Amino acid sequence: MKVMLSSITAPNMPPQIVVRPRDQITAQGRTVTFLCGTKGNPPPAVFWQKEGSQILLFPIQEAAQSGRYSVSLSGELTITDVLSEDSGYYICQAISVAGSILTKALLEVESEFEVDSMLKMHPPTESRPSSVKGQPIKRWHQAPPLNCSAT
Repeated sequence: MKVMLSSITAPNMPPQIVVRPRDQITAQGRTVTFLCGTKGNPPPAVFWQKEGSQILLFPIQEAAQSGRYSVSLSGELTITDVLSEDSGYYICQAISVAGSILTKALLEVESEFEVDSMLKMHPPTESRPSSVKGQPIKRWHQAPPLNCSAT
């Protein structure tokens, strides 16, 4: 008896971004998460990088190395306790033997609200007497009757 085994392998498919990260605006101290859904054959490795930085952020990276940044196995980048210097573009890159692709999203961090010192010196509500003078304008308008006929 002769047994033949064969396997069918799917052709390589370059990585594709199926869920793009969205630009975000947040306040300092908050947590933000950028999504980056990918597909491809073989499944691509996903990593993140802040534009202009040499540091690459990979899934399963030890917290001591990445600090406030973490990347999930599904490719989500989470930044905890956001600081103003975290503002900028974040690049998600998917790479495999079949190719690579990247996309990016902007993070804008709003600085804490600062109250002007002049505002601190005055009570929260203040009233001042005022008066208004004028003549009201009256307009009366009467349109002439409309004559309508149908033919």
